[in-house]
Amino acid sequence: MRFFIVLGMLTISAFAIEARGLTPPAEGVAPSTSTPATQEIRKADLFKAPVNPDFKITKIHEVRTDSNTDSHGNKALEFEQKYWKFGAVTQEQLEEKKGQIYVITWINNGTEKNVEARLEYRQVKTKEVVRTFSIQYSNAKGAHRSQFSVLGKAFQDGGPIQSYRFTLWSGDRLLAESKSFIW
Repeated sequence: MRFFIVLGMLTISAFAIEARGLTPPAEGVAPSTSTPATQEIRKADLFKAPVNPDFKITKIHEVRTDSNTDSHGNKALEFEQKYWKFGAVTQEQLEEKKGQIYVITWINNGTEKNVEARLEYRQVKTKEVVRTFSIQYSNAKGAHRSQFSVLGKAFQDGGPIQSYRFTLWSGDRLLAESKSFIW
């Protein structure tokens, strides 16, 4: 049975290699030093952001408060909606609390540094206009939470956040980055 599994895996990988155009060179022909696969990897490395291994973005939590979420009896979801709308009594106050909130958890396992947490985002109605929030942390070490909100009139005028990029900076040096799929 193992023989057939290994044989199947080898066959599939051979087809995958052949489909990508990575056929082995013919006899007597010197192999090329640059194959399409290595060219793709080199291109990907060009767009890879430099990061500091001491910094890690562990969680990005998005909360929408513009409509009531059907919790299907989940008490935690019901509580979260009430938590973010807490303090709003009148209809005007409730309108000011409608929007999107991002709570981003990140860690610095290295030495203390002055860090700027930056959220850049695009909204549905404003298309390619990039807006930015930033929070300064002096001597940041350990776990931190950064909270960014687009609420009230800003949310009504621009609409929901379509894409975002969260970055950590020390001066002009990028430490960590996390972004949405369509950024």
